[in-house]
Amino acid sequence: YEIEVKVWNGRFIRTGIVGAGETSYIDKVGIEPGQRYVYRVRPYRGDDMSPYSSEAEATPQLSDGDGTCIDP
Repeated sequence: YEIEVKVWNGRFIRTGIVGAGETSYIDKVGIEPGQRYVYRVRPYRGDDMSPYSSEAEATPQLSDGDGTCIDP
């Protein structure tokens, strides 16, 4: 699966790839607490690309103690 995040100009860029059995993804690139992020996903095999999923959003907050962000 290809995971994309919407950037400042409204376009999507790839932020990660996960295998078919994966059910979660941790985005570690430039995440800011309180900032809204919009993601979409699509399966692919080689050059065959399926349609994108619906868009989903997350607004991470700082977790206690270790400085990482979580989506409550």
